[in-house]
Amino acid sequence: MGCLFCDWIKNNKHVLYKTEKNVVLIPNITWVKNCLLVCPIKHVESIYDLDEETYLEMYKIGRKLGQQLEKKDADATVYLLNNNHMQISHLPTHVAHLHLKIIPCYKKYTNTDSARMELSEEDIDKIKQDLLKLLGYQRM
Repeated sequence: MGCLFCDWIKNNKHVLYKTEKNVVLIPNITWVKNCLLVCPIKHVESIYDLDEETYLEMYKIGRKLGQQLEKKDADATVYLLNNNHMQISHLPTHVAHLHLKIIPCYKKYTNTDSARMELSEEDIDKIKQDLLKLLGYQRM
């Protein structure tokens, strides 16, 4: 079985933003609004196997997006979580492709408001356009 993220990258699917080395993806399964994934374009499973330039860019992108999300929505606190090595994940949706999760947590929501959402292609496109507008980017 191939890598889901590599497939998305190859087919330009779920892509919000892309550089030569990294890509920002909108996951099709999420628990919170505006959750994003930053991952290297090259398939790498461990942060220890990633070249330093790509690593630094990945975190710069994550930091910038997190700051912009918090700036645009005062109700959000954004967490940046590194997903590293397949064997440590207990989630059924885990993908063995290194990624940085950008997870906004909203003060007005409680844990009971958070439910697993499976998004359609139309949902993802709408989220993409809303995020591009919120973050001040042009349509991609």
